[in-house]
Amino acid sequence: MINKAYCPVCEQEVKFKIKKGLIKEYKGVQVNVEENIPYCSKCGTELFVLEIENNNLKRLYKRYEELTGLVIMKDTIKSKLER
Repeated sequence: MINKAYCPVCEQEVKFKIKKGLIKEYKGVQVNVEENIPYCSKCGTELFVLEIENNNLKRLYKRYEELTGLVIMKDTIKSKLER
């Protein structure tokens, strides 16, 4: 993965650094999932990087599924496509 993304404050593509965060709760369930948060190396603004966000969500959904037994995405989408 390339550590560059567009920063809306700097108005240019910049390098970013990753800080760790913790998602404590999701839909009322204590999940305690680590997330990676990209920040602009120049101005410190939190950035949106699709690949990082997708990986954060995958970890979150997996943990939620482990704790609740509820499947969030895969089976729901698959069953709708099979109809």
